[in-house]
Amino acid sequence: KPRLTEADWKCIADMLRESPHLYGFDRATWNCTDVARLICRTFGVQHHPSHVGRLLKSRGLMPCVEVVFASGSESTAPVKP
Repeated sequence: KPRLTEADWKCIADMLRESPHLYGFDRATWNCTDVARLICRTFGVQHHPSHVGRLLKSRGLMPCVEVVFASGSESTAPVKP
């Protein structure tokens, strides 16, 4: 199962400092669903948005991200790009 490396997390932190618009998302702020999609597109690693939220929080990146799920859904399936 693919995992994110420390270098990947540094890259993610850098991307989250940018506008989601630069990565093709139609929002002014990041949310966990979009970050999960970004991770999948960029690194080929799939995570459920709520798990992404926990990972971001554990790395001190949560202030960059709104905890919002697309269409209010909290399905158990990972988000696909």
